[in-house]
Amino acid sequence: MILYKLKCANGHNFESWFGSSEIYEKLNKLGQIKCEFCDCNSIEKELMSPKVQVSSAEKSIGNNLLTKSHSEAEKIFREFREKIEKNTENVGRDFAKIARQIHEGNSPERSIIGEATAQETIDLIEDEIPITPLPWINRKTN
Repeated sequence: MILYKLKCANGHNFESWFGSSEIYEKLNKLGQIKCEFCDCNSIEKELMSPKVQVSSAEKSIGNNLLTKSHSEAEKIFREFREKIEKNTENVGRDFAKIARQIHEGNSPERSIIGEATAQETIDLIEDEIPITPLPWINRKTN
């Protein structure tokens, strides 16, 4: 996964995750990346600084900080995620197959979430099957 800092033609700055630089380039070329503030799809990457490796002691401190909500935006984002997950069916790695079945009328219409490979995502977009990437990853934790 790659996190890019982006800027739209209207001057809004925002960030988004992509599976690879190739996926970003393909989605941007197809006009599928939109500004989260104004829906403009004329997007450019901004300069980014590299991530710095930290010690395990620093990670422990950082992890404690990450468990607390530091802003109203984080609270809103958490509530948004909970609402999405509560009101959709998680189909896991079958997302692309089931999204295509729903689009073709071979499966009941419903809201689904799940995982798709980079190629499956590109194929769905090219076939004009409406999908929306979500700004989080489901990770198993200890």
